[in-house]
Amino acid sequence: MNCNTDLSWYDHVVGCGIEGAEATSLSRECCRDISIDETLPKMVKQFASVFNCDVV
Repeated sequence: MNCNTDLSWYDHVVGCGIEGAEATSLSRECCRDISIDETLPKMVKQFASVFNCDVV
């Protein structure tokens, strides 16, 4: 999950074979700095809900 990543590393990658598509991050899409520490608890909670499991 790209939270706040240097996206220049993806400049030469054609993601999923889609020409012109760009990699993005949560920070870029939300126009604010988003850290992994902020994101991880929410992601784990949603993962557990979707897959009906306990994450330990």
